[in-house]
Amino acid sequence: MLKKNLAILLSLFLISSLSAIKIVFEGVPESGKSTLIKFFEEKGFKTIPEAATLVIENALKKGKKHPVLADPEKFQADIIDMQIKLEKDIKEEEEIAFLDRVPISSFGYAKHRKHPLPPESEIKARKHIKKSEYDIIFLPEPLPYKEDEIRKEKPEEIKEIFDTMWETCLDFGFRPENNDLFILPKFSAKTKEEEIKWRAYFIVEIIYKNFGIAIDTSNW
Repeated sequence: MLKKNLAILLSLFLISSLSAIKIVFEGVPESGKSTLIKFFEEKGFKTIPEAATLVIENALKKGKKHPVLADPEKFQADIIDMQIKLEKDIKEEEEIAFLDRVPISSFGYAKHRKHPLPPESEIKARKHIKKSEYDIIFLPEPLPYKEDEIRKEKPEEIKEIFDTMWETCLDFGFRPENNDLFILPKFSAKTKEEEIKWRAYFIVEIIYKNFGIAIDTSNW
């Protein structure tokens, strides 16, 4: 009976300790993050959309001013709250989840804009990042960029934001030498669709090297 109980406890521990491998796309606007998220979603993977875009779209739909212009502090607080809410949708039984940004972005943008996060939101975000244990962060190299009603960064800001995001990932302990922080390169593709596939193949190869998970790409 004792052995049986121990076996049950061990199996429960193993089940409860399982969690999805979290692959994060960080970086700058118009770098292909959301396109990659859509690609992996179409291939049947769990994906989490960009919280900032949802917060902005919700505000604009209600006829409100762009949140970053109306109230930058509240905007960052709302993004963090939205991100935490979205990530609750990742189930333990899911093998891999792809995330379009995480609260690390909020620290990066706060650093870039020299505008600290609201203290309560900063504490909440740091706790969430530590608890979430993201497995790999990819920073896609910037692609040609256009300002629109969602993205208010000027084109000349993009390189600076990219560098700041890289530094912020380092601040949170992610390192290339630890194989949990990668620049996702641009490829000399003839079409946008081909570019997405080459980037996806690059990501799949890293996942295999890190976790031994072979993703079937035969139908890509």
